[in-house]
Amino acid sequence: MHNELAPDQELNGQLFCKGPVQIVDGNHKTVHSWFFPEFKIIEDIHTRLEILSRGSLVGALISHFMFETVHPFHEGNGRVGCFLFRMCLSEPLSPAVALTLSSSINQNVLKCYKAFQTVEHLLNHSDCTSFVIFLLKTLLAGQQEFANLIEQHP
Repeated sequence: MHNELAPDQELNGQLFCKGPVQIVDGNHKTVHSWFFPEFKIIEDIHTRLEILSRGSLVGALISHFMFETVHPFHEGNGRVGCFLFRMCLSEPLSPAVALTLSSSINQNVLKCYKAFQTVEHLLNHSDCTSFVIFLLKTLLAGQQEFANLIEQHP
């Protein structure tokens, strides 16, 4: 990413962002702030990798939540997160299934943001159940849409 990012977007830590950064909406309201200092990001990435090593579908879904929540870079987290998510789903499912989920998420992006916010709500205590259910329903919808396309064009 050398010379591709504005100076305030370049990594300033050893591997990731070292200070606090926030995502704000059009009204300048903070909708997400992520981990800092950098050692906490590194700890969370290690936890994510441990969960992924178990090879479960639910683990891959929760791992996606964790990566997006940690938000280790100033720019490009969504693209990197989606790529990693598809790769994680390719093993317990298949590459084709992973691609249909990405398409379904793009069609329901506002619901996806809401699912993230629900887990992050203080009173929810980081329970990812609603997020996993949202992604499983989204996965099913993508598969149904894919099946419909196949039926229409044999």
